[in-house]
Amino acid sequence: MTFRIPATVTLAVALAAGLAPAQLPDTRTPREQESTRLPNGRLQSDEIVKADFEQNMKDIKQMQKLLEEVRAEMEKNDRYVLSMANLKKLEEIEKLSRQVRGRMRRW
Repeated sequence: MTFRIPATVTLAVALAAGLAPAQLPDTRTPREQESTRLPNGRLQSDEIVKADFEQNMKDIKQMQKLLEEVRAEMEKNDRYVLSMANLKKLEEIEKLSRQVRGRMRRW
């Protein structure tokens, strides 16, 4: 006795095999899935990261400049006292460093 597979079962299996590639999971990263594209075709999140990087570099250069000014002022003075101007510069350095750290932690 031979076992015959009905044509409807064969057709169903063939259709299921044809649909399987369309049902593959999305291989994009979660960041790519949820971000929007800009008119130039780039991801908005990539542009934000790029702008943050440029702002971080600008802030770091500003911190270096302020730190050099504080160091030069400290070497110039023979007293062991910080001036109010140097304290304000150090507070500005601290503020800039917090901003840079915050932008770096965002992504």
